[in-house]
Amino acid sequence: KIIHERFHYLGSFRAGRHFGLYLLGDSRPAALATISPMDVVRLRHYIPEGRVHQSVLLSRMFAFPWAPKNSLSWLLAAVARELSKEGNVEDLLTWVNPNLCFHASSYRAANWHLVGTEPVVYRYVDGVYVTARQLHQREEILASRLSFSRFSLAPLEVWRYLLH
Repeated sequence: KIIHERFHYLGSFRAGRHFGLYLLGDSRPAALATISPMDVVRLRHYIPEGRVHQSVLLSRMFAFPWAPKNSLSWLLAAVARELSKEGNVEDLLTWVNPNLCFHASSYRAANWHLVGTEPVVYRYVDGVYVTARQLHQREEILASRLSFSRFSLAPLEVWRYLLH
């Protein structure tokens, strides 16, 4: 939770299964991946019909500066191996935000596939960024306190990994 809230660019915790990459002899994780239930309705049309319940969302990825080169792609592959071994997940999906200079290099290196794009809008409450999930959870927010990004933004990239 601390890593999600203090270090991840979204600044918000996401429940799920958390996988960490640790360097030998270090108790601090070098990288983190969080797998959450596929609860993002906008992503469901990227999943073959009948496989929504066998699909999960890679909801958070983060690497600290001390993480070795290629740590994220190595962690993605390790997570995929673990989920494949368990046998109840068929698809992994995530999105990448090119507006923040993310280039999906780790996903390409781990054999993920770009399957589409989705429009993005940044939301602010009293000038402070909030995620769509946070906004949805805070229904009491008055419309007068809510504002949206004014710039034209590149769409989010949707990436998919098939386990089977």
